[in-house]
Amino acid sequence: MKKILAFSAVMLLAAVPVSAKTIGPGTFEFSGDTELSYFSNTNEFKDKTFGDSEKIDTTTTKLSLSGSYYAIPNLGVGLLVSFETADTEGDKETATAIGPQVIYQFGLSEAANVFIAAAVGYNKVEAESDGESADADGFFWAVGGGLKFFPTNNFSVDAMIQYASHNYEDSDFEVEASGFGFGVGFSVYLP
Repeated sequence: MKKILAFSAVMLLAAVPVSAKTIGPGTFEFSGDTELSYFSNTNEFKDKTFGDSEKIDTTTTKLSLSGSYYAIPNLGVGLLVSFETADTEGDKETATAIGPQVIYQFGLSEAANVFIAAAVGYNKVEAESDGESADADGFFWAVGGGLKFFPTNNFSVDAMIQYASHNYEDSDFEVEASGFGFGVGFSVYLP
C-alpha cells in the first residue's frame, strides 16, 4: 500500500509541470490593480534648513496600470504607471510613478500562477499642508509577488503583496517613504 501511495504521489508531482499555465512568447499582458492599504510605512521628512525630522504612518489609495511583453515563456518586460493619494492629519499628497518592470510567472496549474515582479523608475509628489504646497521628484523601486487565478485562458484575477521605496527631494526638503502594500487586480492576455 505504501508503494502505491508513493508511486501515486510521484506521478502527481510529475504531472504538475505538464499542466501548468505557461504565458507564451509573443503574448501581451495588460494589468490594472488597486490598493487600499495601511502602508505601514514611515515617512521621514528631513528639513534641510532647520534639521527637523518627523515620522508619520499613513493609509494610501493606489491605482496601477501596467503592460508587459513576453519574449520568452513566463518572463515579461514592460512599463508600470501608478497614481497614489494620501490624506494624513489634514495634509494631502498625490504621487505619480512611471518606470520599467519585469515579471516572472511560475505555473502552479492550468488555472493558477505564482508571480514575482520588480520595477524601478521616476516619481513625483505634490503635497499640500496648511494652505501651502510643495512638489518634488525622485526615484522609486518596488518588488513583490502574488497569485494569478485564470478563470479563462486570457484573463486572470490577481492578488499581490509589494514592498516599495520612494525618494523625493527638492532644495528645501527630502521625503523617504517605504513600506508594504496589498492589492487585488486583473490582467488580460493577448496572444
